[in-house]
Amino acid sequence: MKKKSIILLVILFLLAMLFLVSSLWSIIGLLVAGLGVFHYLKNNKGKSSIKRPLLVIWSGILLAFIIVIVNTDSDTGVANETDVKLSTIENDKAKEDAKIAAEAKAKEDAKIAAEAKAKEDAKVAAEAEAKEDAKIAAEAKAKAKEDAKVAAAAKAKEDAKIAAAAKAKEDAKVAAAEQARIAKEAEAQEAAEAEQASSSNLLYDPFGSDKNCSDFPGGGAEAQEFYIAAGGPESDPHDLDRDNDGNACDWD
Repeated sequence: MKKKSIILLVILFLLAMLFLVSSLWSIIGLLVAGLGVFHYLKNNKGKSSIKRPLLVIWSGILLAFIIVIVNTDSDTGVANETDVKLSTIENDKAKEDAKIAAEAKAKEDAKIAAEAKAKEDAKVAAEAEAKEDAKIAAEAKAKAKEDAKVAAAAKAKEDAKIAAAAKAKEDAKVAAAEQARIAKEAEAQEAAEAEQASSSNLLYDPFGSDKNCSDFPGGGAEAQEFYIAAGGPESDPHDLDRDNDGNACDWD
């Protein structure tokens, strides 16, 4: 064989080694190709029982390539199926993780909402309680004010009653004192009149019952004396000086 054919065989062998060692069937094809090369080298004088060693080599390489392609497709299918399974598992795991995360988030949100609601309820209850306390305090203050007003009115009434009683008592005392004074003065006046009547020659008491001119038998002199004793001419209680000339019963 020519030198060019030998170089081609070496290149094919190297390529076969480079690309066909990925599977068992490729190694078998490589062995077939190597057997052809070895048989050719051993019988390089043209005495080989295999008349076309290049055809054998090419047949082994083609067989190896076909097997590699088939195995590659098979491996690709298996790999794809594996990838699909892995993808499905990953998707299931992602779904499960998402479900767990969603449940955890929902639980956390529910917890936060419950805490917020409890806080709001506590705030509303505190405001309602404060409002009720303020209302009760206002009512108590109003009642205390009303009670103070009633107590003040009652005290004022009682004070007025006491003051009225005290005034009435004082007025009664003053009235009694005045009556006693008047009675005493009346007694003193009666005593003076009695003394004056007893010490004079008057026929009648000038401060006694009413007298007329006809009651004096002695005429105008006795009436004049009686008139002066009764307070005339400034006062004429017995109306003896009707013409107001200072003379009783027209006495001259």
